[in-house]
Amino acid sequence: MAFFVTKILLLLIIIILLAIAYILIKQYLKKGKDDTQVNVTDRNGNITQINVNGKKVKIESKKD
Repeated sequence: MAFFVTKILLLLIIIILLAIAYILIKQYLKKGKDDTQVNVTDRNGNITQINVNGKKVKIESKKD
C-alpha cells in the first residue's frame, strides 16, 4: 500500500515539473520573438533601431 501511494506521489511530482518546464520554455520562446531588433546605420552615423514584434514598430534615432 505504501509503495502504491509513493508511486502516485512521484507521478504527480513529475507531471507538475513537466508542466512548469513547459510554461517556462513557452515564455522563453515568446520572449525571443518579442525582442527582435534590426539596427540600420545611415550615412551620417545615426543608428536607427527598429523593434519588430508583429504588433508595433518602434523607430529611434541615436547619435554615437
